Amino acid sequence: MCLLIQQPKGCTFSKAELNDFIRRNPDGYGYARAERGHIIWGKMVADAETIIADYYRHMAGKSGMIHFRMATHGQTDEANAHPFEVTPEICLAHNGILRRGNPFRDDGSDTAHFFKSIVRPISLSNP
Repeated sequence: MCLLIQQPKGCTFSKAELNDFIRRNPDGYGYARAERGHIIWGKMVADAETIIADYYRHMAGKSGMIHFRMATHGQTDEANAHPFEVTPEICLAHNGILRRGNPFRDDGSDTAHFFKSIVRPISLSNP
């Protein structure tokens, strides 16, 4: 299962901890945090050294969400890494498998399709 972390302000994971997260969940990394009224977010599929450098650049000591993916549906690529931008004000990640009422394809993750086909239209029609 994926690893979804709510990191409080002042928390910084060690390189050993980050390497453990990546080793157990190697199929994508992403983060989202609020800064000055905007969401700062990013995601990637990369080697551990690149992910760790990105974490220290964007998330070390900051409050936000961090996601390490373990693929269950869809390709291992940036499009299926979390978080997903639902609207410019909303980024979401999911930990688990969505099995019902979710029109996922073989190349896309269940979560990516759920956010695109269900959550985004609801969010845009009723901000």
